[in-house]
Amino acid sequence: MKSGPALGGVFLNQNWRLRSAPLNGETTFRELSTGVTGGYYVHIGPSFYIYPTAAYTYNNVYSGETSIKGIIYKTDRFSPNASVHVGWAWGL
Repeated sequence: MKSGPALGGVFLNQNWRLRSAPLNGETTFRELSTGVTGGYYVHIGPSFYIYPTAAYTYNNVYSGETSIKGIIYKTDRFSPNASVHVGWAWGL
């Protein structure tokens, strides 16, 4: 595989757990995010790679509550995301 740029789509399923000591409560909710992603593969040797990425996603809470005792935690409808993947590419 070659080093170089990559573009793609991304789906993120996140399970959130919020706790508040002042309110003496907690809540859980799930959020699904979809969007576009791009990054750059850096191959170190024939198989090992590092792949930093950035993404921009549309986010939707589909399960649970985003409030604790009536105080709402506002989630962003759109947001940036970033990650670094480290891996091993098996030869074909």
